[in-house]
Amino acid sequence: MFAQLKNYRAKLPLIGDMLFSILVFPFGFTFLEKLFLLVENPNDPGLILWPSALYGTLALVHFFRAFRLRGRDGSAFAAHLVYSAVFALCVVAIVTLGFGEATQIVLEGVFWGVMIAERVRAIVRNHRPWSVVLNVILILAFIAAAVASMVSIPLLLTTVAAAIFSFISIMIVIFSGIKLDVLKEIIRKTYAAEIVVGLLLLMVTFSYVLKYSDEAFTTFWDGLWYCFAVVTTIGFGDLAATTPSGGSSPSFSAYTASSWSL
Repeated sequence: MFAQLKNYRAKLPLIGDMLFSILVFPFGFTFLEKLFLLVENPNDPGLILWPSALYGTLALVHFFRAFRLRGRDGSAFAAHLVYSAVFALCVVAIVTLGFGEATQIVLEGVFWGVMIAERVRAIVRNHRPWSVVLNVILILAFIAAAVASMVSIPLLLTTVAAAIFSFISIMIVIFSGIKLDVLKEIIRKTYAAEIVVGLLLLMVTFSYVLKYSDEAFTTFWDGLWYCFAVVTTIGFGDLAATTPSGGSSPSFSAYTASSWSL
């Protein structure tokens, strides 16, 4: 067992980075559900757990990211250690000071400050015109998002951005070890491009079919959402077919209706 751990010791920071990046999702989206209650009751101990968990997870993400980059990029190693320490201090501030207006402003500033600092560091490292322009646009967008988040519902855009950028970072980590020519060969041999395009065409086509043949779908987007649920097998929620054209069985619908009437 210890021999196996020794063999995989170099990969532990990578595994930790991905694990805690993935954990941002449940904490982030659960925090969104609790956010409105938290604004009304900023000192509720049960609710304060969620922003603490979110910022604590962000601290661990940057901690593992720092050690994944140690020995390869000294400036990135130091930067992510600083980010980790700052997010950890945010957790301390939430626990000790509560979730008042001042704490919310600090949390907003820290998150968007880290995002802007990363883009500034990217400009310093890469002087290519397209990279500079892209990063400047992102910096302006982050500043606008920070201002909009502060004047509207606190931490709403921040939490959404944390989930989105964690997803992006996971994708970067997963695909960073795959060479582009190898990826192209995989796509060519598995016909992945043809399959994806075919599924998209089927989804769009049947979205129009559902719009005109099933009264449960009043718009094209309703049909597209239903088709997406079918293709990804995530299950039906707010929309479901009511006619055979949408895949509903008449006998099953009648049985369901009779069950509800009972």
